[in-house]
Amino acid sequence: MRKNKCIIIVTAVLMSLSVTANVIYSNGMNYANNAALRTDWTTVYGEITVQQNASFGAAGLAGQTPSPASGSFMSAGNAIAYDSLGTTVTGDWSLSVKMLHNNYGRGHGIFLLNEAGTQGYGIMWTGGNVSQYGGKGTYTIRAFNNPTHNNHSTFGAGNVIGSSVNGSHWLTGYEVTATSGTDQDNATFDTSTWNDFVELTLTWEAETGILTLFEGANQIIQVTDTSYSSFSRVYIRGNNNGFFDDIVVTAAVPEAGTIGLFLISGAGLFISRHFLTR
Repeated sequence: MRKNKCIIIVTAVLMSLSVTANVIYSNGMNYANNAALRTDWTTVYGEITVQQNASFGAAGLAGQTPSPASGSFMSAGNAIAYDSLGTTVTGDWSLSVKMLHNNYGRGHGIFLLNEAGTQGYGIMWTGGNVSQYGGKGTYTIRAFNNPTHNNHSTFGAGNVIGSSVNGSHWLTGYEVTATSGTDQDNATFDTSTWNDFVELTLTWEAETGILTLFEGANQIIQVTDTSYSSFSRVYIRGNNNGFFDDIVVTAAVPEAGTIGLFLISGAGLFISRHFLTR
């Protein structure tokens, strides 16, 4: 009977633990200058810069200065950079970003990786020329498993999980109205309309390994992988040039109130083990 009391206490402790998704990292790229940007972000390859609306201009579209919704954003050439989450996540998480291309025929990505920057999961948004994939490129979910995090040619080239899916957002923000040849410089763009950064969100469920990719509110890919379970850094990979903004990571953590309850219950469990079972 005394052992049953101990089991009841253990059950009560487990049931009392409530887990919720909290924002553990948020970066709106609101930097005054490059020095401020590089204070937060560690560049392991290439160069990153902070861009303001007034300085924005897509390659091949000289003189155009649209105004993205954000006041500033990161521009990454052939670059790899990371920022620490400030904690290690082992449970469910969500990674969201606003992204845009500066040119066609490029590949940009964002990843949630371990402390060494060698394993994890992420998104790649790649584009061919203006006449391929409807001028909107393709999305893939990647399982990242590289021995190094500073090789630009192989970074993000990890295993594609599932299949690629065509996007529904113009790569450069401008609608392609005609293609003369296959390169961007000879294409005709509708510069009267500006399609702002697209928001991409990747989620991972620790228990099932389900990875889900959303373009805006639309679910576009869902696959399963349980190869990795420790995530400490957010990485970006730009490719002449990729634009990144509003990066947010949420993770499942115990609610503050239940942690205290757990500690109190833990003391009760200690008492039950040492006195009720005697």
